[in-house]
Amino acid sequence: MELKEGMYVRFNNGIIAKCVKNVNNYYSFDNELDSYGTMIIENGNVNDEYFFKNFKSSYNIIDLIEVGDYVNGFLVKEVRREIIGLGVIIFDNGISIWEQNIRSIVTKEQFESMSYKVGE
Repeated sequence: MELKEGMYVRFNNGIIAKCVKNVNNYYSFDNELDSYGTMIIENGNVNDEYFFKNFKSSYNIIDLIEVGDYVNGFLVKEVRREIIGLGVIIFDNGISIWEQNIRSIVTKEQFESMSYKVGE
């Protein structure tokens, strides 16, 4: 799949970033959803296995959110498209939000990689 500027990408390690530049199949990403600021990944081309193995991409960020991720600080229980074409996220506490209200995402892979397991 060819990535294009403006597409969001969910890498195999759970990082979500937006493709901000595509020059001769060399991509730069701005991880504008990272609470620590901007992360730039430069010169990761389509043959780079670390960045481009089993990735998902879409122009709509909601297409990359999965059950078990955290959006706006809440655990995602369900992600679906409504009849009117808008995406909705339902949290484990029963609250739901529309896709345009997404402010932050922590993927389940990121959450697991940062967690400390007591007794191990």
